[in-house]
Amino acid sequence: MKNYKVTIRPSTSFITPLDSDTLFGSLCWLIRWNYSEEKLVDFLKSYEDKPQFLISSGVQKDTIPFPITEGIARSKVRQLVEDAFVFVEPEKMNAVIRLIKKIKKEKYLPIDTFKKYVNDFSLERIIKDIVAKNIDEIEGKYQDAFHQPKPFMTSKDRYHNMINRLSNSATDGELFTRTEITYHDDIDIYLRFPEEKLDFWKDNFNALSYEGFGSKKSTGKGQFDVLDFKEVKLPEADNPNHFMTLSSYIPESEIPEGNYKLKTKRGKVGSIYSKANYSPWKKPLIFYDVGSTFKIDETDKDRSYGSLISDVHHSLEDVVQYAYAFDLGVSLSE
Repeated sequence: MKNYKVTIRPSTSFITPLDSDTLFGSLCWLIRWNYSEEKLVDFLKSYEDKPQFLISSGVQKDTIPFPITEGIARSKVRQLVEDAFVFVEPEKMNAVIRLIKKIKKEKYLPIDTFKKYVNDFSLERIIKDIVAKNIDEIEGKYQDAFHQPKPFMTSKDRYHNMINRLSNSATDGELFTRTEITYHDDIDIYLRFPEEKLDFWKDNFNALSYEGFGSKKSTGKGQFDVLDFKEVKLPEADNPNHFMTLSSYIPESEIPEGNYKLKTKRGKVGSIYSKANYSPWKKPLIFYDVGSTFKIDETDKDRSYGSLISDVHHSLEDVVQYAYAFDLGVSLSE
């Protein structure tokens, strides 16, 4: 299994976020229509042994999710600054505190910065590096280590007329909102699969760019171009004690020990299922969000985290939900 990176450039706004499980479902429908239902069934059955394809959520170009770790107390931050400078004017101390708050809110981390810290990652170490030597330079150090040249995305509610399905016309005085996502930078999606499947997955991603992604793609939303598809060596710790997930993840059985953020998602079925006489809604599921970190079980040599979850729809028994972690090994400071 090798790691690959697909770089895409959005050409329209999106209704559906580029989450790993939704990307997986879109690719599955393409396998169904461009190859055969039998090929799709065989592909999904292969996960009963060991997954032969993993996919991350979309992230800003040349970044990965910021690893979620234990927090650091304000008093500890003050102590680190005072240890570095002996005496700090109150306004400069407050500037440092505000900067640390910025760091803790960062969602993505440049690959080069992650590589620097991957063998001993902690907020304390990052803060020490930023405040070291000259407190007047901390803003510049922060910009060098974390700042992205462009904001990644913004979202905005758009108002639409409510349609009366009997008269097929707008209903007076009734509106509804739909959130649209605008991406301001290129997007990386990481993949892991056997080398001999390279052409197969290239073809499927190109097909997805022609098809469009997510809700309202038939009206022009979710359009993008594939800029690059190449093998990459992702930075990992030499002796990791945790793994970080780059995708939405649900453990197969026991809940692992770690640092995480949760999100609840109620997915929808797609393609012909969305047009049939079924409810489009799947059952709600609680995922560990991207960036969550978990202790590695040293006795587990399989290195496979998550599963395809069945029984996620009230009527359709063959519908499954992708919930595998795209894992990266990281050594968190103890």
